[in-house]
Formats: sequence, structure tokens, C-alpha cells
Amino acid sequence: MSDMTETEIKEAYAVVMTKAKIVSVIFGLLLLPKLVLGFTDLDVFLGLTYETALVLTVIATVLYLWFYLAYWKCPSCKEFPGGGWSREQCNKCNVNLK
Repeated sequence: MSDMTETEIKEAYAVVMTKAKIVSVIFGLLLLPKLVLGFTDLDVFLGLTYETALVLTVIATVLYLWFYLAYWKCPSCKEFPGGGWSREQCNKCNVNLK
């Protein structure tokens, strides 16, 4: 457990969630060309071929995994607090996050 106050924990977790939302949007944008090319008859989308779109998908996946492993943590116990965008309590230390 940390020496942070409940307010500091909630503020720190709000920052984590904001960053998670930004990373998720970037993930979606980088994944979009692969999805479009995979589910349509197009050979090129936004100047990208299927192979180059696949590279973007790999980059997006690595970025998301890196964020997940490095930054998506409870500010109090520094462990993964549990899945879900509406998480209100850490599964590990039961501190209030929202």
C-alpha cells in the first residue's frame, strides 16, 4: 500500500484511465486499415496494402501490450486493478479508484 490519500489515488487513476483511452484510440486507428482490407475487396486503403496494414497492426498490438503491462496499474498497490473501463475498486488492494 502507498502513503497516498484517497483523493490522490483517484486523481492518479483518472490519469491512468485517460492514457488508457488515448492508447485504445491509437490502437483502433492503427488497426483500422487491416480491418478494412480484411473485410472488403479493396487492395489498398489510405495508400496501405494488406502487408503494410499488418505491420501497423503489430505495432498497435505491441503499443497496447506495453501500456497494459507498464502503466495500467493501481496507484496504491502498483498491481493491475482488474479489467473494465468502469472499475471503481482495485481487485488487489480494494482501494477506491473512482
